[in-house]
Amino acid sequence: NEGRGRRQWNSEQKTRNSGYSKNTLAQTLLDLGQTRGLITEDERKGRLSTVESFSRNPIVKDALGITHTDPLKISTNLPEGDFDLVFKKFMEDVATREITTRKGRDKDGLANYANDLRNVEGLSGERTDQHDVASPTQGKKRPKKAKKPTKPTKIVPADEISEALAAIPNHKLERLYYSLVSLTTKDHTPLLSVGAWAFFETLTAACGRTRSADFYSYLTKSKLGSLGVGQQQKTLREIIKRFSEFGNSTKHDPTSAAFNGEQLINDFETVKELIVGLSNEAKSNT
Repeated sequence: NEGRGRRQWNSEQKTRNSGYSKNTLAQTLLDLGQTRGLITEDERKGRLSTVESFSRNPIVKDALGITHTDPLKISTNLPEGDFDLVFKKFMEDVATREITTRKGRDKDGLANYANDLRNVEGLSGERTDQHDVASPTQGKKRPKKAKKPTKPTKIVPADEISEALAAIPNHKLERLYYSLVSLTTKDHTPLLSVGAWAFFETLTAACGRTRSADFYSYLTKSKLGSLGVGQQQKTLREIIKRFSEFGNSTKHDPTSAAFNGEQLINDFETVKELIVGLSNEAKSNT
């Protein structure tokens, strides 16, 4: 530079190029923050020592869930969503100078800040096995994890069933069906299993089933065929058997009961056409 001599490296350049390890974790955190768009290149200038003083503190490090052994790779025991929330606040506080190197030397201040991180809104409070956070040096978007489907908690009401039951008419069946689609399987699966049994006992009785036969025996393959659902005979017979067995064991056994709410919901979704067919036959018998 026209004979002016060498230019001194700043702290980030020293860390990145000289193998000086004290600030390596802090620099890796800043790199990750910039890669994620949480802090700009200008905002991170002069902030390395602040990040270093906070990230080396064991209480703050625990709040961030950092469990790294390699300062070039960030590992955490927080669930991915929790780490994202805590890390976002940390980077925002660095960028806005809400936290400073001076505060990083204050023991009480560090403890208070760790509590602030633990109280970020939306945290689950859970811990997981140690896992790596995507490396900021990869220059790639982190692969998305498959989203866990929401667990259903209610039998989905079907308008075609409600209309078919109302046309019979049979107040008992309407009320039973209303209860089945109103209660949650989260809290009431055993009761709903008995309710399903009562519903099919009543509906098949309205179709002409005699007391000497249970509804599973009544709904033979030929009977299902006459109702227009013969192509699903095997599946429907399996479901009807579950309704019968789970209802009976829940009613009569001193300890055994049905607790699989997801199965009950899925079974009711599958037998919609059967219920409508039975309801139409019950109407013709009145």
